[in-house]
Amino acid sequence: MPFHLFLLLTLLLNTAQAADTPSDAESTAPAAPSAASGSEPAPTNAPSGAESTAPATPSAASGSEPAPANAPSGAENTAPAPPSAASGSEPALANAPSGAENTAPASPSAASGSEPAPTNAPSGAESTAPADDEEGDAAGNEAAPPSAPVPPLPATPDDRTLRQDWLRTPVSKQLEQDQVLFAEHRGEHYLGLVLLLPEWQGSATLWQLSPALTTMGFDTLLLLPHSKQGALNPADEKKSKLRDDFRHYLSDRITRLSEAKLQEGGFRLILAQGSAAAWVSNLIASEQLPAPDALVLLDAAFPDSAANLVLARDVVRAPTPVLDLYREEGSLWSRSAAEARRIESKRSSKLDYRPYALADTEEIPGQLQGWLHHLGWL
Repeated sequence: MPFHLFLLLTLLLNTAQAADTPSDAESTAPAAPSAASGSEPAPTNAPSGAESTAPATPSAASGSEPAPANAPSGAENTAPAPPSAASGSEPALANAPSGAENTAPASPSAASGSEPAPTNAPSGAESTAPADDEEGDAAGNEAAPPSAPVPPLPATPDDRTLRQDWLRTPVSKQLEQDQVLFAEHRGEHYLGLVLLLPEWQGSATLWQLSPALTTMGFDTLLLLPHSKQGALNPADEKKSKLRDDFRHYLSDRITRLSEAKLQEGGFRLILAQGSAAAWVSNLIASEQLPAPDALVLLDAAFPDSAANLVLARDVVRAPTPVLDLYREEGSLWSRSAAEARRIESKRSSKLDYRPYALADTEEIPGQLQGWLHHLGWL
């Protein structure tokens, strides 16, 4: 072969070998770790321009944990942030999605004292914890304790003398703060309670009816009368604090003591005499006293013409059967008041009203028994 051809082939071969070798090839040798950053060298097979997935060195200032080694490029750091010393809130959950609301409970406020919201409460949910003013309203709505008995009016010397006389009676009993006479029913059948309200100085007349009433099946309860009973006019139109106080006291006393002795399933019958009948009829008609199952009047009257006319209207308005007993030889006030009631009952057509003129008080038990048979109680 000619020498010039040999030189040409040699030159071409060297040129081809130079083309196969990369120019300025990147070094695949591992780089020395940086003392400042402390990061690990990239792996030797990492492609050119790829992001480093090696965990970063934790920052002493933030205290955050490094991202996991397999985190994708551009992914949000889901590692929990350190708790804030100022707020005291718990870190968000590590698997919370990007942009999600922080449902961790907020730290309680020292000023408000409210409890933190539950961790699963939705964003913007209303708090169901009661406010301070609501708690106060709830406390104010609690049932009030039962009211204490109305204090009695000041006792006069006559009241104290009558009480001393009652204390010597064998059937006298202390019921709550009241001195009463009480007798239990006799026999197998209990009918109810008869509340005896006597006129001043008329207790003996009413208590004489107790044996007949207990034989029928009633318990009998006689209340000590008050001296103001005949001195205060229940129908007086003039304002009087003393009369209003007595009205309130009498209503509370009758209700409280009758409820204390009335057994379940029994009738309640009120037998009132004289001025006590005027007071009771007025309280029932004005609905200041619960209406009994039956009302018996004995010589019902008040020493005042206008008061007796009011008494007649109150008796007719009473929503209960009425047995009106009065003595033929009674006082003028008693007889005139009975006539006013008879006229008013006819005018108003009160069907459950029965008047009867007594020739003697011994007729009272028989009249009571016949009337109770008429009502169907016996």
